[in-house]
Amino acid sequence: MNISTRFLLCLAIAHGVLSPLADAGRAVSERELRNAVAQLSSSSAGRRQEAQETLVAGGTLAGEMIVKGLERGSSAYRRRAVPVLAKIAGEDAEIALAELALADRSEDVRQTAIEGLRSADLPFARKHVLRQTMADGPVKVRDRALETVCAIGDKRYIDELVRWLDQEGILKRPATTGLKIDMAHRQFQGYDNFSTEIPVETGSGTRTVTNKQLLPVSRSVRISTEVVVSTGRILAVLTGRDFGDDSAKWKEWWEEQREDYRFPKLRR
Repeated sequence: MNISTRFLLCLAIAHGVLSPLADAGRAVSERELRNAVAQLSSSSAGRRQEAQETLVAGGTLAGEMIVKGLERGSSAYRRRAVPVLAKIAGEDAEIALAELALADRSEDVRQTAIEGLRSADLPFARKHVLRQTMADGPVKVRDRALETVCAIGDKRYIDELVRWLDQEGILKRPATTGLKIDMAHRQFQGYDNFSTEIPVETGSGTRTVTNKQLLPVSRSVRISTEVVVSTGRILAVLTGRDFGDDSAKWKEWWEEQREDYRFPKLRR
């Protein structure tokens, strides 16, 4: 490399056109990655930018290190990890990014993660979010997932659901959520006489003491059920159309409507 070429390369690095790690494509050491993870919390914008570039170059290993720090990391750390996770290919990094969008305790972090999911084609993250729309457990988990899908606004999520209708296995069959609804309804009916008779021994023999009370009477009704969620049902919520799990009808409709389709605005 001659002097003029080296000068131009340094100038490009200084202006952010190239990452310092792009020169010769050298591997990033584990020590450098650990330091870069720590620098995500730095108050220096320059150090944070350099840390993000180092972590992206670190690939899967960097993603694993970032994920380990998410649970205890500050909201600033989690927010700054988003663009790195969005650029690292791999299941762990993508699912971690999806979880930030779905359930992070900071609304700012959730919104940043949604923007990260919107900015790239992340198939592992997409499948994770969609599976949460049919997850077992509390309804709020499924509602949050649906709201997240709409906030991302990526039509590839609908593409994925339509493909699932043709797949064998659990994604094709309705998935029982296990959510139980046990509702009790008590209706006041009026009053009824309630009496008890107690034998009492006396000097002259046995006497019967009668105790009479007026007690309220009510009628109880209980309903126990469970909610069943399927791929077709999720498509119905997102599109306003209902073709059940009929793959052919969904495909035909989606091919006609995909270009003009707009996601509904669900509350987050």
